[in-house]
Amino acid sequence: TLRLRVIMATCECCGLAGATALCKDCRSVVYCDEACRLAHAYQHVEQCRQERHSQLIREGKIAEVEGMLRKELAKTRKKCGKLHVDSMRCISRLVYVLLAQAQLEEAEGLAREALEGNFKAERNEMHEETLRSLQDLGRVLQEKGDLKNAEIMFSKALQGRRESLGHEHHDTLASMGWLGSVFLAQDRLKDAEPLIRESVKGKRRVLGDHHPNTMTALGSLGALLYAQGKLSEAQPLLQEALLRSRQVLGDSHQSTVNSLNNYLSLLRNQGLLRGKYEPLMREALANNRRLYGIDHPTTLQSSLDLGAVLLEQGKVQEAEPLILRVLEKRMSKLGEKNPETLMCCITMGLLLQAQGESDKAEQAIKVVVAGLEKKMGSLHPITLSSYHALGQIFHSQGKLKAADEALRKSLEGRRQVLGNDHADTKASIQSLIDLLSQRAADGSVKKSLDDRISKVSAKLQNQGYPLQDGNRPPEADAIEGLAAASSSEFDDIEF
Repeated sequence: TLRLRVIMATCECCGLAGATALCKDCRSVVYCDEACRLAHAYQHVEQCRQERHSQLIREGKIAEVEGMLRKELAKTRKKCGKLHVDSMRCISRLVYVLLAQAQLEEAEGLAREALEGNFKAERNEMHEETLRSLQDLGRVLQEKGDLKNAEIMFSKALQGRRESLGHEHHDTLASMGWLGSVFLAQDRLKDAEPLIRESVKGKRRVLGDHHPNTMTALGSLGALLYAQGKLSEAQPLLQEALLRSRQVLGDSHQSTVNSLNNYLSLLRNQGLLRGKYEPLMREALANNRRLYGIDHPTTLQSSLDLGAVLLEQGKVQEAEPLILRVLEKRMSKLGEKNPETLMCCITMGLLLQAQGESDKAEQAIKVVVAGLEKKMGSLHPITLSSYHALGQIFHSQGKLKAADEALRKSLEGRRQVLGNDHADTKASIQSLIDLLSQRAADGSVKKSLDDRISKVSAKLQNQGYPLQDGNRPPEADAIEGLAAASSSEFDDIEF
């Protein structure tokens, strides 16, 4: 165990076996005695500082790290001067911590100060510190949404590092990954893919599979696959990136928060955001509020996701303020015809339905349907969601024929666009089954449908349809609903 490992360790200073004196600060290296520790202190100080900072960040004490770095920067500037290399490195570390706390304005000021300082000190664009400053400024600009200028910074950093350090150096690979990520943020997937894949391949080879930078690169690859619509390939990568980020950086670090946002976004796209993910959604909302503020688009999406899931579980009072706030902000910032606003209006319609305001809900969803058909087309997934919501509202009002038409339209479109295995397609199947159970007028057809119902039950199980109401399988609802339905109606539905 730990004692055995320490006995077998070699001294970091002299290399003799049997060293037992751990560094008191980082506890990551071992020495023979105090004399070896002091002799090695100058060489170890940077590694020790980084290890200590990393440990505090994992513990969620990033504000404490910020305070330490501010003191270190002030001390270094006084001792060495503002343009000294050590001052530039202190600024770079502080920018990283400020970015992790979304303090973007101060981070940008420091990054620009470092870049200008390097030029004043006659360090050209090939100098190591200048290249570091270019990358730091690029990261800040990317976080602020200035993607064009971020691309310029990352391109210069990558070009310089390739020429001065080579293609396999870990700093070159980092620049490659950042440039790929800014292309991805601009939906330039063809430009992003070779850079991100080369970055992942290189980091695995140079740093190993379990290095934090490798996991960040895998997260970027997962985001790329997600953007390309390769959801099944993206999911394990995003899950692994989230797990590693939690382990290495802690739950509150910005990278972990972004990894969680990416994972939840994937689940949303798959139609899988359900009650079992409520704890993750609450965590994401709390962290997005802390990092980005209550009105940031990422925070608003977290609010809407949580509100929709709470509404689905019947927690109407808790869901209402979340949904209303998102609708208000999107209306004022994006306009009533924006697809994101219209998507929020769908959830608002379902909220009205849950509150017993079905007539208002119907009118709201009809407006949404018309807007989405015009803006996105009748086969866009959001438009198909609006058809499904309208069908549910018609069903609750007893307008069964209108509900049948809307739900079939949703089901046919989802089959065509999303496929039979998508959770939203299965939800449309279940809604149509529920509707048919009400439309049935002749209960005597149960025996003639037994074989058909058995087939439906088997197919639903094979498709991995999620369980509902505890251990009650969804096919039980199908059997009850279809047992009362007429053969002609049932013939129209394919499972």
